Amino acid sequence: MIHTIFLNSLLFLGPLIQFYQQDKLLEVRMKLLPTDAVQIKKIFMTSILEEMIFRVVIFGILTSAGYEPFEVNLITSLLFSLSHAHNVVHVYKELGPLKAIAAVLFQMMFTFIFAFYCGRIMQRFDSYYCAAVLHIYCNTMGFPPIEQLFPLDLNDKKKLTALGGYVVGIAAFFYFI
Repeated sequence: MIHTIFLNSLLFLGPLIQFYQQDKLLEVRMKLLPTDAVQIKKIFMTSILEEMIFRVVIFGILTSAGYEPFEVNLITSLLFSLSHAHNVVHVYKELGPLKAIAAVLFQMMFTFIFAFYCGRIMQRFDSYYCAAVLHIYCNTMGFPPIEQLFPLDLNDKKKLTALGGYVVGIAAFFYFI
């Protein structure tokens, strides 16, 4: 479990640096102690239920059908990613067609990678709980605010440090996975 949380922290190194720079780390920590039902549902229940559906039920069905572990993870990750495209209409109304498509495709790519990672962790450690904890961590952090780094100003040390956190964190994540 410690290894998986370490990997997740590497994956979120860029956002963690951004939150630190903006004095929002306490805000992120407070999300772990939600007081209202909406936050509890969003952070904990959604994560647990999605992991049960995708990592337990769909994984189990595909495994029983004779698919190879890599194929099982690929298919469930694709389905997980598609299930997170539901907000395209809301984003379309807010951003317009081109930006909405770009935003949703980026979100689908991010959720695909995260789902593949959760699936790989579940396969590696044979534990649904590890995947659920990673999902709760991800929902607590929220979607990485990488758009705040652009336009990139080479004289802005905070932006460069955060961007470096994204690059180093992702590279270290793939190295240690």
